[in-house]
Amino acid sequence: MRLRLWADGSADIVDEVLMAPSVKRPAVALDRRKFLLTCGLLALSRRTASAASFDTPFGPVDLPSDPRRIVALDTAGAIALNYGVKPVGMTAPDANALTPAARMLAEHVPLVGQSTFDGQLRYERILVLQPDVIVGMVRGGTDYSALHDRLARIAPTVLLRADGAGTLLDVTFRLAVAMGLGMPAQAERARYEQRCMEIRARWGDVLTTTTFAAISSQDRQIVVYTPNSWAGRVLQDLGARFADFTQNADRNGVFLSYEEMGVLRDVGALLYPLVKGRPAPEMADLMQVAGFRDLPSVRVGNMVGITDMWPETHLTALRLLDEIEPFLKTIGESKR
Repeated sequence: MRLRLWADGSADIVDEVLMAPSVKRPAVALDRRKFLLTCGLLALSRRTASAASFDTPFGPVDLPSDPRRIVALDTAGAIALNYGVKPVGMTAPDANALTPAARMLAEHVPLVGQSTFDGQLRYERILVLQPDVIVGMVRGGTDYSALHDRLARIAPTVLLRADGAGTLLDVTFRLAVAMGLGMPAQAERARYEQRCMEIRARWGDVLTTTTFAAISSQDRQIVVYTPNSWAGRVLQDLGARFADFTQNADRNGVFLSYEEMGVLRDVGALLYPLVKGRPAPEMADLMQVAGFRDLPSVRVGNMVGITDMWPETHLTALRLLDEIEPFLKTIGESKR
């Protein structure tokens, strides 16, 4: 059984699978009573077979044994698409996180909002898609209980919390498991771990004797990323040495004014973001500052542009490893 929603809030049970574009009368936001009634009808029509309970910050969730209709929120959308699974709905994906094949697959997936982070979800759109499961990620430090409860009335909902960008590789792995993609996710994680081990074995002396810093710029300030950041997590998995002032920072990055640039003089290797093969626009001003050009690592050319500076999955983390290994080789050869 499937559910058809009409603009007046009524709902009809029908046999065929309906996608949002096939609804002939325009849907509008449902009031609370009709929304809850429709959620109840949908719950009655959903199959009851479930897999093992899945732990989330909002309590355990009994997931369908074979989810076919997935609504993927935020990073979950990129995960599903990169593994060749087309969600029935998703929030706006980050194109940089998608493989070329995933970008093509994403073209005809209905959007249910921009992000969970800004509260711009369209619940009635999610409801009309009749998902088996809703999977997504929320940020730490904010109470998302109301968001979770409303989504959970529509379908079993897994919202995982990311407490710092350094936890994203672990969180996105669990999101893949929640969508029934545990096997390919495990294989990709194993490739990442194997690659880190190989790089440590080959370039361990460079990683432990050179101080590394991943940086960008914002509002005429330098952002030095901490171990609890995107690139910082990967450097940490490689056993890289970090600047002392970033070690105990509880945020993703430490902000330095241009006048404080001198603390980077002891950094032996810099990573910075690339966009389309060129330094990211936010780096342009910084690279023209005399104090930056005079840093020892800049003078000797120990800096490298990275396309995937902000990896959220093991796939993008592997791409970062591809970019950093030639850099390690260059540093190693310069020391011989």
